[in-house]
Amino acid sequence: MHSTDRAGQTINREITLMRDLAPNTIMVYPNPASEASNIQVNLVQASEVTLRVFDAAGRVVMEEQSYQERSFVRPLDLKGLSNGLYHVVVQVGNQVMTKRLVKQ
Repeated sequence: MHSTDRAGQTINREITLMRDLAPNTIMVYPNPASEASNIQVNLVQASEVTLRVFDAAGRVVMEEQSYQERSFVRPLDLKGLSNGLYHVVVQVGNQVMTKRLVKQ
């Protein structure tokens, strides 16, 4: 980003925007997406994490389980999926978090 004042002097500044997530929350971005998206999971502590993506008919189109030491971002390849609405379900211990994902 840059700005020029009345005297013709230019100031350049790089700005980085970050969004902190609350503990044990998820974010899906970009959304809507066409070829790829990401699931960001913010963990309070190391946990067993189950990720599932369901299509509009309730069928599981992606599922994985892993032990995570800290917060992480999981990329999703959407190329083989039909356009439409999907539900992303992340289970951390007894807590279940859901978000919608639109594939265009």
